[in-house]
Amino acid sequence: MIRSNIFLFIFLICSNISYSTTVKNKNSNDFFQSLLIPGWAQYEQGRKEKSYIFIVNEIVFIASAVGLHQYGTSLKKDYQTYANLYSGLRDLTPRSHSFYVDLGNWNTSDDYNQARARERAFDRMYLSPNDQWHWIDESKRIRFKKLRIQSDKFLESVKFAVGGVILNHIISAFDASIHPNLKRPTNATLLYDQENGFSKLKLQIRW
Repeated sequence: MIRSNIFLFIFLICSNISYSTTVKNKNSNDFFQSLLIPGWAQYEQGRKEKSYIFIVNEIVFIASAVGLHQYGTSLKKDYQTYANLYSGLRDLTPRSHSFYVDLGNWNTSDDYNQARARERAFDRMYLSPNDQWHWIDESKRIRFKKLRIQSDKFLESVKFAVGGVILNHIISAFDASIHPNLKRPTNATLLYDQENGFSKLKLQIRW
């Protein structure tokens, strides 16, 4: 009798350790499933409505990032073409972003270079003949500047959309890991009985 009780005690301890390890493994699996694909573990846990929310968020953020990048890039091509038409540039190849910023802030390259000379910032001057410009009129320069700023805003917004994608993955992963018991509901019962002098130990699990 004493020996059977000792075995029972050891079995209960081992079962508890095994169950704890299983729960931790489920937590880990759920975490990485939804970290990889938001809503995946929630769907398997039976929380389909929550799963759909993460999936829709993922689609919206990705679509936003793609759309913002495409539109921002389109505006960039527009302002580059606009500059080639009205700024008087000889070289029509695409330039650096800082060049286009300066191009939109000054009517002529001479005005820009004189301002840099007064600041003794000679390394920032545009001295190459291919870098000289002279806008047809100020309204064209202002129009160009507005296009360039619009493009920058859309391209900058891509970072926030990408950040939304990353945040959606992280939130989905943590949400899945704190609801592991909903994945496969179980009911475990440990039965202990004595019959005809023999001890019986049964573990009943219902899925």
